[in-house]
Amino acid sequence: MITLIDSDSLVYEAAYRAQKADEWDEGQFTYTASLPEAIADFDAAIEGINKATGATDTIVVLSEADRAANFRRAVLPSYKEPRGKAGNMRPLLFDALRQHVTAEYGAMLKPTIEADDTVGILATCTELASMPPIEERVIVAIDKDLDTVPGLHYNWRKDEDGIYNVTPEEAYREFMYQTLTGDSTDNYKGLPGCGPKSAAKILDEQGYTWDVIVAAYEKKGWSESDALVQARCARILHASDWDFVKSEVILWKPEDDPHAGV
Repeated sequence: MITLIDSDSLVYEAAYRAQKADEWDEGQFTYTASLPEAIADFDAAIEGINKATGATDTIVVLSEADRAANFRRAVLPSYKEPRGKAGNMRPLLFDALRQHVTAEYGAMLKPTIEADDTVGILATCTELASMPPIEERVIVAIDKDLDTVPGLHYNWRKDEDGIYNVTPEEAYREFMYQTLTGDSTDNYKGLPGCGPKSAAKILDEQGYTWDVIVAAYEKKGWSESDALVQARCARILHASDWDFVKSEVILWKPEDDPHAGV
């Protein structure tokens, strides 16, 4: 068993926990942080994940450091736009710990894509000789977006759930659900006015083919092109969405997806 770990959150959390606020004068604070403490915290988290999943090997994955280079910014310029502005300051050790993880764990990082995309590609690729069979790969993440990728999953914040399986049909349904609801954290809106309950009702009553999604958008006065933009933001990459020769994204098309019903 091998774990494919979306490690962005682990790096952030370990760096955050390692910093302390010191008050020098009344109302005057500075931060100090211990890199060895952050490293030990991260190492312990990886060890705990592998113990919980029974994994004997692991691949640590990080996102492209340059957010502006993210391929989704070409699809939707406002994608993740609020991040990095005032009020969203990263922990002091974020970059230093990230560099350590890259060096010590050989963290995998692909140009223009995020950690969850790389995990999705690794989890679904059947042509990687260095990887065990798909049924022996475990996607490890706290982000619900990765439930759009079929396979075994583990969330270290919900350890009581253990390892759970997402079928290809369940993964595609979750993908269409995200296309309807959008994601405020990532700043893509989905179908305006369509919240979780409305989205679930549409999918439960009408199914989750691409035609259903397009009809829902058109009913609100939006086009199939609008729906496609949201879908491409919601899409966590699978192996079929990545050109292994050119190391670049193949944008998702419903006509190429057997689950879309097109």
